[in-house]
Order: sequence, then structure tokens, then C-alpha cells
Amino acid sequence: MKFRTFTVICAMTLAMMSLSVQSFAKPTITTFNAPGAGANNQQGTAALSMNEAGTITGVIIDSHGLVHCFVRNPDDTIIKFDVPGAVVTVCYSINDKGEITGFYTDQS
Repeated sequence: MKFRTFTVICAMTLAMMSLSVQSFAKPTITTFNAPGAGANNQQGTAALSMNEAGTITGVIIDSHGLVHCFVRNPDDTIIKFDVPGAVVTVCYSINDKGEITGFYTDQS
């Protein structure tokens, strides 16, 4: 009796899992390079975080090896920026309010 109950529960669970997996939309992958990104080894664009609205933040490593922040909006516009006076600016995360966290280093 316990074996049959367990079998029915497992079958129902598998059926529900199958339905929930089928209801997800097929994911898409979008590739992009932010303006000013270098094209050599250890250069380019690295997306590090995305919020619920689809806004992405990360870093650009340019052809001189300098690190800058970027924000890519859902409409595909990309904004590159640095903290004033910084040599390196890194954006790690963006929340649903659009607030970005990260760090920077300056000459001193």
C-alpha cells in the first residue's frame, strides 16, 4: 500500500514538473560589445549583472587595458562611464531601481 501511494505521488510530481518546464519561454542570447572595448586578449566587454527590467551593467576593458563601467539599457543603448579621477571603475551589480554598486581606484 505504501509503495503504490509513493508511485502515484512520484508520477504526479513528474507530470507537474513537465508542465512547468514547458510553460517557460525559450531563452534568447544577445551578444554585444560596448563602444571602446578592446578586441585583443583580456580586453572587451564583460556583463556582470542584470536587473528585472533587462538593464545590464559590467565592465569594458579598452585597448590600453583600462577598465571602465557600462550600462546597457533594454533599448540597446550603451552608456560608458568612469568615476571622475578614477584609473579603474568597476560596476558589479545593478538592482531593480537602477542603482549600481562597484568600486574604483585612483592615482593615490
